[in-house]
Amino acid sequence: MIKALKLLHYLGSMLLMLGCYLHLFTDTSLRAQGMLIVASCIGIGLVMMAPFPVALMIQWAKNQDSQSLPSSDADAQPSPEKSTDQPAEKPQDKQ
Repeated sequence: MIKALKLLHYLGSMLLMLGCYLHLFTDTSLRAQGMLIVASCIGIGLVMMAPFPVALMIQWAKNQDSQSLPSSDADAQPSPEKSTDQPAEKPQDKQ
């Protein structure tokens, strides 16, 4: 899915650049039909580019969530640092 969104992102950026080129370097934007073409290229290009950063952010958040959760193997075996033979230490009050 990310590959398809990346392709849409590249096509959208090409449409955006085409619209900017038509507006800045040609006489197309001086007529009503040309304005419609330029605005359509820029608008459709921006809409095509929008989903890719959102998908990357969701993928990044999922990766962060999976890294922060401890694995089930580590929970099943007690760690050697925490032994159940010794009582837990209580913090002392500073007065």
